Amino acid sequence: MALSSSNAYVSIQMVELSATTLEQFVECSRCFWLNVVAGIDRPRRGFPSAMGSFDRAIKAHADAYRDWGRTPPMLRDASVEVSLYPDSVLVDACRSWQTAPQYVDEERDATLVGAMDDLLEAPNGDLVVFDYKTRASLPSVPHGHYRRQLAIYTLLLREADYNTADYGVLCYLIPAGVDAAGSLRVETALRRVPVAVEAVRGLFERAATVAHGPIPPPDPDCAFCDWARQNADRETFDP
Repeated sequence: MALSSSNAYVSIQMVELSATTLEQFVECSRCFWLNVVAGIDRPRRGFPSAMGSFDRAIKAHADAYRDWGRTPPMLRDASVEVSLYPDSVLVDACRSWQTAPQYVDEERDATLVGAMDDLLEAPNGDLVVFDYKTRASLPSVPHGHYRRQLAIYTLLLREADYNTADYGVLCYLIPAGVDAAGSLRVETALRRVPVAVEAVRGLFERAATVAHGPIPPPDPDCAFCDWARQNADRETFDP
């Protein structure tokens, strides 16, 4: 990084972006720039450790059925005709951003990376991105962030020359109570979600351009920018 005459850090190397940083770009370009260019991220909220354990458990459940060559109960939904992608080597690789396919845009000096939960196979053999979401209740419409996430992962696979479907699949995991033996019951619901691959490609390109430019002005609708503005002149705190 270098400090320019406009008092803004300027990137001098390739920028690495992800679904998380692109979502931050959607929310506030200034917060995005401060994160990916200056290394100043927003304060992070704690992530419940139980969620990580739950995520590992559901993946292990799917992997067991993959090894058996059988369809897991969560995919027995006639409205979404898919099956587990049988190649466990590719699935394992895609679960880490370090080994999953990456999209490199040399013109914009930017790389897009991501880690996927799982992969499915469409009836015609196309790859389908499969993502698990734990929710308290089933939403009527998938969140925009979920749609973009599925599209970003589909873009990564498509740029790596895999044939991909024009949709992804969300599997909502919803706690449904505790049975008499004390075991947690979880209901599942599948949602087929169209993926706008070219839209997220454009989003990535715009974000890369911003990352290599001057720092954007504060966003009036961003709570973090507003907090920074209100506390800009505060040097000490006396409790």
